[in-house]
Amino acid sequence: MARYPVGDTPDERRRLAQANRDAVETVRRAGGLATLVSPRDPLHLKAALVDDRVAYLDDRNWSDDGPQTILLDDDPGDVAIVRDALARRASGNEHLRTVKPESLALERRVLDQAGDAPLDVESESFGIGPIYDALEGRAAAHGATRLLVCDRELGEAQRRAHRAGKPPVEIRALDRLVLDGVDVRVTPAAEKMALGGAGAWIGSTNATRDWGSSSRQLDWG
Repeated sequence: MARYPVGDTPDERRRLAQANRDAVETVRRAGGLATLVSPRDPLHLKAALVDDRVAYLDDRNWSDDGPQTILLDDDPGDVAIVRDALARRASGNEHLRTVKPESLALERRVLDQAGDAPLDVESESFGIGPIYDALEGRAAAHGATRLLVCDRELGEAQRRAHRAGKPPVEIRALDRLVLDGVDVRVTPAAEKMALGGAGAWIGSTNATRDWGSSSRQLDWG
């Protein structure tokens, strides 16, 4: 858990930080080991490894405030990949990746291979990056495309931009996709998925940039 979690306001950050401290203390009182990490830690992965044999992969933060999808994966190769990621070592195979650029590359593969079939993409946060590029290219080819974006994250992006006195990059990116013909919807859900043709992708990776500090971010997809 992050020592200083990201929040929209100082009060929200304080509440989140206290919730993390309380959760860590609860685990410690129960006899477990729990640690608060720096927000600069690259771990964005939401994963649990049980008895070193089964991995549980969540596309959210093990939340109980809305829909989420949790995958159970007992493939020994995949379990080893999750184990490496929890130790801050990125690795992967042909269907599971644990660093953000490679996770997004798997998602983009689903988008690129959807062909003429309808495509649905959902992300908690959205911005300029490889998924935006793929959606823009698909829209230019008049492929039926729907994009779902979380209303909470979109609202936070607008408030951050307002405080900074700058136009919100996320809103401008979505506006351009709408003009290109993408059916953009706002939803309370915060899951991260893509479905098109015979392909499907799910992960903890948001459809945002994959360069700069994000290039080291440990995510699953």
